[in-house]
Amino acid sequence: MSDKILQIIPAPADMWAVFRTNKPGVFSRERVACLALIEGKDGHTGTAAMIHDGMAGFEPAWVDHAFVGIEYGEVQP
Repeated sequence: MSDKILQIIPAPADMWAVFRTNKPGVFSRERVACLALIEGKDGHTGTAAMIHDGMAGFEPAWVDHAFVGIEYGEVQP
């Protein structure tokens, strides 16, 4: 990510990033770790829901092309 993170705040505990899976109509959810105020290369600012990148860092949920949106609520059994 080449954007600059200006500030981070904790995400609500029940905030989830939703992603398409390879199975039609089936989605996966990943807990949003924090919200970030970011500044793009063009100088514009915005907010991003940040998720763990699977290695040692975090990235905006929308970086993954399977990202479809944000949901609130606890995990269903």
